[in-house]
Amino acid sequence: MHNFPEFNSVADLKAHYRNVFARRPAQTEPPAPPPKSTYAAVEKKMLPPEPPPPPPPPPPLPKMPLHRAARIVCDHYGVSWAVLVSGRRRADLVLPRHVLFYLCRDVAKISLPRIGYMFGGRDHTTILHATRKIKKQMTRDRELFAAIWDMSDRYHGEG
Repeated sequence: MHNFPEFNSVADLKAHYRNVFARRPAQTEPPAPPPKSTYAAVEKKMLPPEPPPPPPPPPPLPKMPLHRAARIVCDHYGVSWAVLVSGRRRADLVLPRHVLFYLCRDVAKISLPRIGYMFGGRDHTTILHATRKIKKQMTRDRELFAAIWDMSDRYHGEG
């Protein structure tokens, strides 16, 4: 086993440590710093990870399908393109915007992220919600169904 000294009091323990440190050779130089790789490893563990770089913007968008659909929706509802792209949430503006999202997605076959990008950087889930909402609303509202059917026909007829 190990041969550890026994101490009867704190004073004995202090005396032992004084003797141990007195016999140690004096250091003339300060200890060398740890290598840089150690610092890097410690920093890596202590610092939060860097966020990933933002994704690159999507490639240039084909303007024609969106512009045709936007012109049809703007003409039908009597609103401007600037209003559709804006962040306004009035009910009379939300319906045309959602219909346009629906036409872009289901008629023009533009991807959800691209539609969101074209509408001021909206998230693709916003577009998905709007298209699902319009599909559901079309099953209950015959006028909306007829209007979207007409706009879809006009979209395909303008080729």
